Amino acid sequence: MPVTLSEDANWLVTLVVTGAQRANAYYEKLIAHYDIQRGVVDPPAGLDPIARRVMAELIQYATASYAAACSGRAIEEAHVPPPRGAADGGDAAGNAQRCPASSLRNVSPIGGERRQIERSYDELIAVGKVDHTLGDHERVVRDLYAEELWPSAGRRP
Repeated sequence: MPVTLSEDANWLVTLVVTGAQRANAYYEKLIAHYDIQRGVVDPPAGLDPIARRVMAELIQYATASYAAACSGRAIEEAHVPPPRGAADGGDAAGNAQRCPASSLRNVSPIGGERRQIERSYDELIAVGKVDHTLGDHERVVRDLYAEELWPSAGRRP
């Protein structure tokens, strides 16, 4: 999946916005094709075949975007030497594969974030939606999205 970078000075902004718009287009489809009952125990297991295909496409696009940005333009504009290994064929995907799994444990939802997810899940099961336990950031995103879809109502009906 080739990614073409724009030639203007804001090429990186354009790349990020394009990726966000592409991902946002699948928002409703992913929600519809995610089984929260299975996903709460094993998050990837909540993805049905359609959701897996969508996620694969989005990950492929993100990887291609990252590769396009880092293939030279970002390094050139930063005016710094490329990371060791970049000049001799090293790549981000290969580096990620060599990354020790233990270093990824720090980015998993643990502690307070995991408790927040569990509270939201409990609310979903109890009342069929998440509202009271929704985090501030998620509430802002939800409200902005609702305003985009239903401008006169301001919130999802």
